[in-house]
Amino acid sequence: GRASGALERGRVVSDRMIENARATVRSALRECDSHVAKMEEASSSLAAFFPLSEEGLKNLPSEAGARLDQFLYRFTKLQDSVAMRLLPALDTITRADDGSSCGLTPARVS
Repeated sequence: GRASGALERGRVVSDRMIENARATVRSALRECDSHVAKMEEASSSLAAFFPLSEEGLKNLPSEAGARLDQFLYRFTKLQDSVAMRLLPALDTITRADDGSSCGLTPARVS
């Protein structure tokens, strides 16, 4: 099909690879949405503590500390999902569209 001339690291990007990449994009976006929702939940419960000073951080109640930890954990997971799943899949789709890379392979993202 349309992807028959597109290359990925010296290989032809097959229709199957494109469909797998599209499925990965859909899955990665759902995963990212989940991380963002948890970050928003944690953020709203922390609003009363911001702006956060060094002293405020030292005296943060344990429940707020747990929410801050949740926010930071989800932020890290969001970055991982984007870098390791979403961007490489989008790169595969881009290569299939025009035969060139948008430069979003895991090695270039990290």
